[in-house]
Amino acid sequence: NGERYPGEHEPIIDLETWNAVQTQLDQNAVVRLRQSNAKVPSLLAGLLFADDGHRLSPSHATKSGRRYRYYVSKKERLERPWRLPALEIEKVVLSGLRSFLNDGPRLFADLCLARFAPEIVETVIKNAADLADRVRDGGSAHQRETFLLIIERVEVSEARVRVILKIPTLSALLQIPRTKKNSHKPGEAPNNTLQLDLDISFKRRGAGTKLVLTNSPAREPEIDISLIAAVAKGHRWFSEIKQRGVQSVSQLSECHGVDRTEIGRLIPLAFLAPDIVEDILNGRQPIDLTVTRLKRMADLPVSWSEQRKLFRFHPQP
Repeated sequence: NGERYPGEHEPIIDLETWNAVQTQLDQNAVVRLRQSNAKVPSLLAGLLFADDGHRLSPSHATKSGRRYRYYVSKKERLERPWRLPALEIEKVVLSGLRSFLNDGPRLFADLCLARFAPEIVETVIKNAADLADRVRDGGSAHQRETFLLIIERVEVSEARVRVILKIPTLSALLQIPRTKKNSHKPGEAPNNTLQLDLDISFKRRGAGTKLVLTNSPAREPEIDISLIAAVAKGHRWFSEIKQRGVQSVSQLSECHGVDRTEIGRLIPLAFLAPDIVEDILNGRQPIDLTVTRLKRMADLPVSWSEQRKLFRFHPQP
């Protein structure tokens, strides 16, 4: 009721330890603002914008003890607010950047390397490939640092992601010699940025607030161990019914100690088209094709072409 009374028990933490912890917390707060010690830093924080110009800011949600990161619209009353899964949009930007750095002919054209001697061009292209490898292997802190160095901003729409690079910083990292001769026309400002347009598509879930990236040319293979395991179980259980004379799903359930409903949901996966299975094994499945989605399906189409259409796999010739 607004009253405070002195405690009668001994302190759980001594005053010296308490003060030391408070000092450490204050220091950590400053460091977190710079994101230098974050285990999973938001790589695009401060760089990601919607195509109408408003910024998308890092956010997160926790479900069953697991933390999910997003980039969300902060402006209220938007007709179609954005809620992008952070890992996916970051992968698209990383893959697009690495693809550009490994594309020698495009580097030659976009960075105007024709003005340099062949040995300089060779060195620049090698440096670009080395930078692509470092971006891939350097960890999230290094990736964040690289993004801040060479990316001006990232603009996202429902048709594409545009990565705008800083040419002066990128040129310095690739060791492109500075020349007195400018590549721009007299009277024009020098072009200090370069645009990478990455074609993508989105699928909306829920009440139009969450966007899920689907197939993209920039997307790298992503092995889904749980999905592969589900397909393998479906094949194994169907094989037992076919070859070992198991009489029913109930008998399989007793043999393996698995709920019969689970077995009934996974056995149809034995009838997936071979090319779909191959894509799943190679991590080329559509990003929204998950074990959960497969389990919730009432009926898996028998026709392989219908399966490809349903799951948006590329049709086979």
